[in-house]
Amino acid sequence: MGNLYGGLSFGSAPNGEPQPGLVSIKPPIGRLADELYGRDAVLADLVTSATRADGALIVLHGAGGYGKTAIALGVTRRLWQRDPDFRVWWVDASARPGLVAGLREVALDAGADLEDVLRAWSGGRSAPDLLNRTLEAAPGPWLLIIDNADDVRLLEAQGPFGDGTGRIRSLDRSRGTVLVTTREKSREAWGPAAERHEIRPLNPVASAALLTADSPDAGSSAQARDLAARLGHMPPPSRASCWTPGCSPRRPCSTASRRRTWRRP
Repeated sequence: MGNLYGGLSFGSAPNGEPQPGLVSIKPPIGRLADELYGRDAVLADLVTSATRADGALIVLHGAGGYGKTAIALGVTRRLWQRDPDFRVWWVDASARPGLVAGLREVALDAGADLEDVLRAWSGGRSAPDLLNRTLEAAPGPWLLIIDNADDVRLLEAQGPFGDGTGRIRSLDRSRGTVLVTTREKSREAWGPAAERHEIRPLNPVASAALLTADSPDAGSSAQARDLAARLGHMPPPSRASCWTPGCSPRRPCSTASRRRTWRRP
């Protein structure tokens, strides 16, 4: 859309990235299922880290479909259950435009001056330095979640992310925590300051319990265990969805269709 107010464009900047005010950094809590089976231990650890608020950079890594995003949302829910005013920012790092715009919104919400942000994000000063300096000074506790950061290069500013000069950093003097979800597991990629947590498939008991809770009349416990094993003990992809072919949140599964899936050899 056209330029309306001097150097500001409504809708998008000249480089195609959304202007401040048009990108949401609110966690998409509506995606989360009512209960996360088999994740109590990691959720408890992450909530403890977030409430400690000592500037940690935490990396949740694992293969696609293992529930990393759901765990990050589960941490958010538990924090808000304890303190509805706990600040949680959510940035999607799957593509550069959304990542850059989201971090810009975080800088503004954390207290950076609008003119400083506009100058930094237009190349007039260091945007990564401004963001991290603002986060260091922001009152805590807070949690910044960077979701789907599978391409670590998008988080780099001038060198390898692990050297501490990236768009986000471990902030020892801050009162917050940075949590990243990614498929990238290497220590070299994230650097020595990152705390890495590997997310694996659900254990057999939890994955069978999830199926039974989702479809209590679809089959027996033995059939649930067998189906869970055939599915690789992976959680469903999103709220109100399941692994039955043809089913989706907009097209719920019938008990009969679930039974056919459960009994399929």
